[in-house]
Amino acid sequence: MTKFGKKMKKTMFLILALLLMVNLSYAENDLSVLDNSIVLKNVSNYEQCKSKEEVIAEYRKSIGQWVDYVNNLYGEVGLDWELVGHKLVQNDNVQWTEKREIMLLSSGKIIILYFNITEPVNLFLQELAKYNSQE
Repeated sequence: MTKFGKKMKKTMFLILALLLMVNLSYAENDLSVLDNSIVLKNVSNYEQCKSKEEVIAEYRKSIGQWVDYVNNLYGEVGLDWELVGHKLVQNDNVQWTEKREIMLLSSGKIIILYFNITEPVNLFLQELAKYNSQE
């Protein structure tokens, strides 16, 4: 390969990388995707909790639903896919949304999913407040 060909290849790679970064940044700032997020309902039973630690453990069960959702779509975590990114995208004290980035292990493809966790979070905060007021 000529010197010009090597420079052209390097330039094309840099342009592709830049386009990818711009596209990902735009997608992250495009909050319209939050309107189509997957809604996680509360599955916690806080009535059985007798301590703050039990409330936290019960909450984790509710939030852990996302793993079952992804397993149903893409196979088993650790075998077929893995979590590569996690971020609270929007917290306006009205709606709580998590961005989960998973990688399909067979292809390396990254899939971004948004989960609306408002109901489980609000109920958790209500329950937690009961124990925080006792301290």
